Amino acid sequence: APLEEERLVLAAESAFSRARRRPDETLRWVGCHLDVADSRGLPEGPRSFGHTSQACAAACTGYPLFGLQGGGQCFCGHAYVGGANHTRVADNKCGHVCPGEGGKLPARLCGGGWRNAVFAQSGDLLPVR
Repeated sequence: APLEEERLVLAAESAFSRARRRPDETLRWVGCHLDVADSRGLPEGPRSFGHTSQACAAACTGYPLFGLQGGGQCFCGHAYVGGANHTRVADNKCGHVCPGEGGKLPARLCGGGWRNAVFAQSGDLLPVR
């Protein structure tokens, strides 16, 4: 069954290709959202500084959402907490592009002061163009 063998090889190559995807190839921009200390919009994750979008996505493996705040503080979550303290604001309030991530789409904003640059990640998403 050479045809069946070829189909299996193609399926394996496709699965391998998906498994090798870097986090930045499966990101979708959610938006820039307000945050407050006593009620985090994304309550999980390392909460440490020094992350790029790629590093935060890796630290948040298993979570569909992650956010960067204050130039690289990383947060993760299964859903973004809503309410008046977490409303969406203009994208330009989410700081600058993370170091070394210029030219990527969507823009890899590293978050502003009490502003989460929120991204969705999923291995099922098509690569971002």
